[in-house]
Amino acid sequence: MTLEQLEATANAYINQATKLSHAGFTATKEDITGLVNKIFAEVFLDGDFSEDLGFMDGFKVEVGNTIEEYYAGFVSPEDYDESGANNDAPARPDWAVPFYSERLGRKKFKTTKDYGTIQKAFSDAAEYGKLVISIVKRLYDSLTLYLNQCKRELIGAVCAKHESVESDAAYNPATKYKKGDRFANGVVIKDYDAGKALDTAVATGYAVKLDLVTKIAKPTDSTTGEAFIESVKVFAEKFKKPQQGYSYNGNIAGKGPKYVLILKDGILPDLEVQTMAGAFQKDMLAFPVEVRTVKDFGSKAGEKAFAILTDERSMKLHNAYRAVRTHENADGDFINYVLHDDEIAYWSPNVMTHVWVEQA
Repeated sequence: MTLEQLEATANAYINQATKLSHAGFTATKEDITGLVNKIFAEVFLDGDFSEDLGFMDGFKVEVGNTIEEYYAGFVSPEDYDESGANNDAPARPDWAVPFYSERLGRKKFKTTKDYGTIQKAFSDAAEYGKLVISIVKRLYDSLTLYLNQCKRELIGAVCAKHESVESDAAYNPATKYKKGDRFANGVVIKDYDAGKALDTAVATGYAVKLDLVTKIAKPTDSTTGEAFIESVKVFAEKFKKPQQGYSYNGNIAGKGPKYVLILKDGILPDLEVQTMAGAFQKDMLAFPVEVRTVKDFGSKAGEKAFAILTDERSMKLHNAYRAVRTHENADGDFINYVLHDDEIAYWSPNVMTHVWVEQA
């Protein structure tokens, strides 16, 4: 026998279409006794459906319907007046425009376990027990997959929200602006009458220019990879100190407790292979920012974005309701399991965030 003959024999032996993992099974009988050839094992290869966006899990919402986020402004220093003439005048704090996140609405996951029938298909009681457990387990696996998709959609929605600042109407000096009004790459933080040039409005504390998005080549080689890493380092350095103009609401934002750089799948391997050694070590940048990778940033929103650097507190999925209900049907001899879930998708406009978008 030659190796070529061995290869041909093994190929023909393994690649038998009616015997290699096919769906059209037909029972056969043993030739001498006429007894049915038995299925000797039932196999269920399950997987791990845990997800790695746990930092986006928010607190449990026990009561209420909405998360209301407010932000206190800062106090300006004034010249000392020894007369105390303004002693009785109030000096009420300034407040940023509040933002609201509401319940998204209930979803349900339903499955059924039948009695007295499925076990007829099993030759091993232990394997049948695994199937029974898997029916309920799949409820929670399905919920995990769903919540992970929701989190990625939330990331995409936040990216799209930040990208949208470039599409707002251009600043118009002839317009009378109110706090919260937006213009291209900027936001109004105090009401004012028409007649202010943009630089004047910014210099006198009425408006803030925003720097929320960087358009850059998607990193695919050493040149583009190094350019991206350098850009991330610039903003990570800025985010270590109180800043203004790096949050959607235009407020003075303080340093967050922890920052995370979220990358679309495919970006990190290119950076690790193509860029200089030391930029990424043990899934950490050379500065204190945790790196996470995700399959995508959702289906549509933020589809051009490939990276976002943000305060770990900025995006959360808060569970507002979760319960499993059961109901037996005596006539049909089965039991239904229904998992109910309701979430609040939350993002903060008051923390520093930056988005990288692929340059057209």
